Amino acid sequence: MAKSTKSTKAPKSVKTATSEKVVVSDSHIINAYQSLTEDAKHLEAGFIIELAAELEAGSTSVRIIKASITEAIKVSGNAPTIRPAHAQFFQTFAKITDKIEDASTRSISDLLKLAQRLQTAVKVEGVDTALEGVEGIEALDEATPTLATTRAKGEKNAKAEPAPRTLEGIFANTLKDIKALQGSRSVRDLATTDLETMNNLLLLCAEIAKNSRAKANATK
Repeated sequence: MAKSTKSTKAPKSVKTATSEKVVVSDSHIINAYQSLTEDAKHLEAGFIIELAAELEAGSTSVRIIKASITEAIKVSGNAPTIRPAHAQFFQTFAKITDKIEDASTRSISDLLKLAQRLQTAVKVEGVDTALEGVEGIEALDEATPTLATTRAKGEKNAKAEPAPRTLEGIFANTLKDIKALQGSRSVRDLATTDLETMNNLLLLCAEIAKNSRAKANATK
């Protein structure tokens, strides 16, 4: 990440406007953001991708990034594109640029908007799956719903009557979740530390299977 040549001393922390809780800012992020001038606009993608890696590693947080960018803006003004609210979409932005070969043909602004739309539509945990097999940025753009469409769908689902729970639905969703967790790995790579719960589940499933077979045979 490029460092600023400015001599402004970065503040150590900033208080939120709505509470007394202190959000620590990072002078490294502040200095890097201050270097994102109009003449250095090409550094914005690297700024986002590096911070996305730090988020993935757990060495920073969205709140720290937001606080740091906010402090940098107070001192030196806005970068050409990046704003504090973009921080929550940095990891999705980085995944798009990593997995979609022609992503660099789009502007930083367009990619941030696309990252927001995608993450809002599929949630953070669904981004990797949504990017699998996508052939080009145009295809991803077309497949990603607008924010208005996603929000309207969410409101519709919130108003809809919840579907009655069934064993069939529970089994199907559980199998789907395990398959998603497995991904491309072998099932031998899956393990749990909660053996007691797993054993109780196996015993319960075995009893349900026994009851189901008995009922099926009785109807023959």
